[in-house]
Amino acid sequence: IATPLNLTTISKNPTTHPLLRNLIPRRTPTTTVRQEDSRAFGASLVGLDEAEQQARVLDLVRSQVAAVLGHNDADAIPPDIAFEQLGFDSLTAVELRNQLTRATGVQLSATLVFDHPTATALAGHLRDTLAPSGRKAARAKLDEVAALLSTLVVEADDHSLITEHIEDLLAQWRGTGDGPASPADDSDLNAASDEELFSLVESNRKA
Repeated sequence: IATPLNLTTISKNPTTHPLLRNLIPRRTPTTTVRQEDSRAFGASLVGLDEAEQQARVLDLVRSQVAAVLGHNDADAIPPDIAFEQLGFDSLTAVELRNQLTRATGVQLSATLVFDHPTATALAGHLRDTLAPSGRKAARAKLDEVAALLSTLVVEADDHSLITEHIEDLLAQWRGTGDGPASPADDSDLNAASDEELFSLVESNRKA
């Protein structure tokens, strides 16, 4: 006996089995994001605490997921239900990646949905990318310095001098053994450019 299906009801139920969800005609997302809008989104996170940033990015993720799946409202997307359960496949995963790339201005992986399988997890990843904490930002800056040092080809004497300069920096960072640097020092290191870091190295050499 044939059973009529209410596709509207199916589309609004986030727990609908993917096989049934595949029966729903998908709309082509109409959301377009200008480059200046993507920059504005990242800037809008500045000055917010982590919880506020997470909430704002989660709203973005849910709205884009809703658009890709053909929902009219982001409220139809539960934040902690796996994308696979919501009906995502390889095609819609790439579609969402492209939408979020346009919305944030950040180049994202094609495996984004599979690496971060819920809206909450994906929002956390995007928040860390768009507005990293002081610790993560400082680590990224140090990674850049480490990568630069690994490419240097120097004589033995120069190698010793560079080592001494790095040790001088470590001594400053440790506060001559009195404990870790103050938050202000951490902020200064986080904000420093590569040129400023190496300028500090050079000033230590001349001191």
